[in-house]
Amino acid sequence: MVPKEILPANTNQALAIIRLAKGNSPKYVMYLLQSDLMKQYMQKNIKGSAQPNLNLKQLNDFIIPLPPLSVQERLVHVLDNFEAICTDLSIGLPAEIEAREKQYEFYRDALLTYAATGEIIAKQASKQASKQASKQASKQAKYDALIKLCQYVFGVIYLPLSEIANVFRGEYITKKVPVRAIFRLFSEDKNQPIILIEQTMMARLSW
Repeated sequence: MVPKEILPANTNQALAIIRLAKGNSPKYVMYLLQSDLMKQYMQKNIKGSAQPNLNLKQLNDFIIPLPPLSVQERLVHVLDNFEAICTDLSIGLPAEIEAREKQYEFYRDALLTYAATGEIIAKQASKQASKQASKQASKQAKYDALIKLCQYVFGVIYLPLSEIANVFRGEYITKKVPVRAIFRLFSEDKNQPIILIEQTMMARLSW
């Protein structure tokens, strides 16, 4: 971003000038151009060049996720005040500066990817990480933190039902309960009285 204070300024042919239409956040686009979305786009479109760069057509063809201005500004606010907001949302950050920078880049890319695709990317992990329980727990904590951040920025987020509930096949629930039963014993001789026998038995009920 070029602040107004240093304008007018000269550029050369190696630079592209991007002037946004009104109603869009320049800082949001700046974060977007720094993210993995742009890195992946560049890797896909730059091949066999001694000095890799995008031409103007390629830059113009870059598809960007464009949420409403209020969401753009909220996302910028999160990235500008990342550590403070993570503290407010009870998201623990490592003490080491290098670790914090890596975590910042991770959440920046994850938030912008969610804006672009609606997909949470935090569950992507290396095979080595998935083998270790401690790293698995760390990955889950990172995933939960990203959900909090996405809810904070976007309000509503879309997750599989399995992320918030256990879904399983229904079963019959049975229980044995005591039942009093009366049996009538009939005699072949019509002159003999009918004998009534009362007995308590266990019956199995299903519901």
